[in-house]
Amino acid sequence: MMYGNIFQNTFHHTMWKINKWWSYLKRYFYKQKRIRWPIHKTFVINLKRRKDRYRALKREAKHLKLINGTLWDKIEVVEGIDGRKLKQKKNKDYIPTYRFDYHFQVDPHPVWLHRLNNGTYKRGEISHASDPEVGVANSHIKIWKNIVKKNIQSSLILEDDFYFEPYFQERFMDVMREAPDNWDIIYLSKLPSRYGFTWDPHSDQLIRVYNGVWWLSGYLLSLNGAKKLMKGFPVRGAVDCWINYQLRKMNAYSTKWNLIEQRWFDKSNNIYSFEKKYDVKSF
Repeated sequence: MMYGNIFQNTFHHTMWKINKWWSYLKRYFYKQKRIRWPIHKTFVINLKRRKDRYRALKREAKHLKLINGTLWDKIEVVEGIDGRKLKQKKNKDYIPTYRFDYHFQVDPHPVWLHRLNNGTYKRGEISHASDPEVGVANSHIKIWKNIVKKNIQSSLILEDDFYFEPYFQERFMDVMREAPDNWDIIYLSKLPSRYGFTWDPHSDQLIRVYNGVWWLSGYLLSLNGAKKLMKGFPVRGAVDCWINYQLRKMNAYSTKWNLIEQRWFDKSNNIYSFEKKYDVKSF
């Protein structure tokens, strides 16, 4: 049975907001358990012009203790693609335009439904991704292609505004023990859509996800998962929206509660083009 009613999703969303404030402070007061890092490769996307974020991610990675050193020793920083500097937004792997109903199926917001019914919106209406959305999408695509090219069995992919939740090491190892052998993608960080989030229970730490998952702040991707994503090319619009259309073709999981969060106080200019155009918030 898939769960996705409005009460459950609103409760999940509200608890996530409360938890993120407390957890960021609490993380400085617990004793870390050193672990042996089980992932073959760890990537962090960072724009060259965001040196402030580079310093912050380095500090965060060094804070996470492993048996041999820190996570910083395992990280490969990938230069992000700056959408503002891309002269050609469209390529064989990415299309910046998308239809209204493309986004609506991921998050069927009642305001959008009302405006569809009264003729304000049209399902086939075309929207255009913002420059930051174009850059973010192409940066993730760059890593997926690298994973397949180099035959990397498992990867952790992070965006540079991440931080680790308290007791990350212990909870992360629980996730790896509970994950099925054939997992393709595991979200360690997500924002569930309030109206479209559908999932099944799997284990103490994990749920199986099918739709309504926002963010790509931190996720595990297997080699097979990267190949499946590439089979779905071209990516359209916001990459975290597009992935929702691939989830039912994948063995896709998420932690019940985030192990990785976005630094909400770190100002970002990556605004969803859909929300800006239609003047409504998805979450």
